[in-house]
Amino acid sequence: MGPGQHRFYDIVSMLCFIGLVGLPIWFAVCALGPKLGLADGGFALERLTLFWGVILASFFVAAGLAALITLVMYRRSNRELPPGSWVPIGGLMVACVALTGSLASAVLYYSEPAVSEVTTDGRTPPVFTEALVLRRGVKANTLDYAGGYRPEAVIEPVHFDAPPDAVFDAMLDMARDRRWRVGAVSRGRGMVELTIESFWYAQTDDVVVRLSATEEDGTRLDYRAAARSGGRDGGRNARRLSVIERDIRERIG
Repeated sequence: MGPGQHRFYDIVSMLCFIGLVGLPIWFAVCALGPKLGLADGGFALERLTLFWGVILASFFVAAGLAALITLVMYRRSNRELPPGSWVPIGGLMVACVALTGSLASAVLYYSEPAVSEVTTDGRTPPVFTEALVLRRGVKANTLDYAGGYRPEAVIEPVHFDAPPDAVFDAMLDMARDRRWRVGAVSRGRGMVELTIESFWYAQTDDVVVRLSATEEDGTRLDYRAAARSGGRDGGRNARRLSVIERDIRERIG
């Protein structure tokens, strides 16, 4: 390996070391930073992780491959690898994991409809209380959907073969067990209001559930969930209804 190749190897090896240490720190800060108030959760996910994270991981993968090729060339003329050769190998492995994870997350996230709010009743959705609207703050996504919901924002309601009171109690028990913040509650109106914050990226969603009796002595559960920030929720609010349904069914038997 000539002087030029040594210099090139030193540069890419240093880049690999930066990636080996820096990439885990980058993604950890992106995921946990919003909990500490360092950034908005939507910005940390969409821009810092799914955009810049992919770019940074790709850059360090390229650096790792360059270092690996240089090592192969060096090995052809020398029996032993240069000191610290584990650095580019380790850096390449970390960068590949980071790139694969961030790319897969981006594909899944952006394959969902670009909506930040979903409901089971597009004409007369459950209504949030004024107290919750004030709690969301002026910078939160608007809750004014007077023009109607887009088709992809309307999901199917859930029906139970149990009276509203039983579903209501199961709903409250589930919310408390999951440590969701319970807001306004009305047994008479069959209404439960929740605020849910995710551990990763501290993404906050406001949820209101409306229970109504059906002619078959059962219960219809209508659901409305709105992300406080971000142009899309990645499908998490629609998926949460399935979690709620499954949990309630287990509780009411």
